[in-house]
Parts: sequence; structure tokens; C-alpha cells
Amino acid sequence: MRANYGEPLRKYLKQQDIHEIIDFGDLPVFQTATTYPCILLVSPNSKEDSLLKVTTVKSLDFESLGVYVTENHQSLKLSSLGDSGWNLGSEAEQNLLQKLKTNTVPLGEYVKGKIYYGIKTGLNEAFVINEETKDRLIKEDVSSAEVINPFLSGKEINRYMTTYTKNYLLFIPWHLHKP
Repeated sequence: MRANYGEPLRKYLKQQDIHEIIDFGDLPVFQTATTYPCILLVSPNSKEDSLLKVTTVKSLDFESLGVYVTENHQSLKLSSLGDSGWNLGSEAEQNLLQKLKTNTVPLGEYVKGKIYYGIKTGLNEAFVINEETKDRLIKEDVSSAEVINPFLSGKEINRYMTTYTKNYLLFIPWHLHKP
């Protein structure tokens, strides 16, 4: 859908009549392999500005894929699918995304290409704590709040949103004075 190597295939498919796309994203359709499966229903000869039925499957917890698609699909104009990557969001989502792209500076440009890995604790079990532990430490010593910060791991950061699990990082700066 979005990988650079898929551009020739996307260009070819846009020349066909795409009737339907069922996108499973990164759901574990095949339990022993990491894949990004989708189902395409296509016939030859593109109809310019035709509408296609798009379903983004959010869960594998359904009895019938046909029923799930009927209840969760949306229509999308073929012309809204760009060669460099396909966004299967609704028209409103695509308009918002375009507005964000037009009126913002990309992160890579903002940080002048200096994007790094992030925080490596060396021992998450010691430095990443839950909310209960955070509250207990602050209750025992109020100054603990100075070194406890909200923490998100990579798996909690998704496209356009985060899933906050209420974890905290004990971050003790090198320059912190000992009492």
C-alpha cells in the first residue's frame, strides 16, 4: 500500500478497474509470519474516477468476512489513490491529512535529519515503572516527581495516535546533585 517498491504495482492497478480492497493491515492473519495482507477485486479496463469499496479490517474477531465488509466498508474515488502510496482513509481523513501535510514541517526537516533511536535504558525492569509504583515513590519522597516522566515505548506509538499504557521512566540526569 505504501512501500516504495510497490509503486510500479500501484500504477498498474490504477489502470485497471478496482472494485474492492479489503486491507488487513498488520493483523496476524498468518500466525507464523509477519505480513500485510489485503484482498483486491480487480478487472481490466479502468473507469476514470470510479468508486471502489474499501474495508480496513480492524479485528479478526468476526464470523464472516462478507458480513464484516458489508458492515464496515466505505467508498473511495480511484483518483484519490496516489502512485507514491495508497491511503485508504475516508475522504474527510484524507482532506485532514492533506491539510496537515500542507501546513506543517515534516519531523525530519524540523530536526535537520537528526532522528535518533530514542531512549535505551539498559534495563527496562529497573527504569520503566507503572502508575502504582510512581504514586508510591512520590508519596514516599515528593522530590521523586522530578525524575519520573511519562513514557511510551515504540509499540505504543501508532500512525496518527498513541496508546498510552501509563508507564513512567525514571530519568536521572547526570548532573543531578546527590543530597
